[in-house]
Amino acid sequence: MIIDPKISPENIILDWANFEDWENGASAAPTEWTLSGTGAAAAREATIVKQGTYSCKLTYGSAN
Repeated sequence: MIIDPKISPENIILDWANFEDWENGASAAPTEWTLSGTGAAAAREATIVKQGTYSCKLTYGSAN
């Protein structure tokens, strides 16, 4: 028997796209998100938004 499976990609970013809550301020990771890595930074972004009011802009420093 030949099986031809079809896999549809799932957009997990939209499922986890709750960037509306910023309990620790606009320059910290969004509520319920963790930021790690040497020199890593998160910032609330209101210009490029796919869903909701805000997105999260991530930058990295010297470590991945």
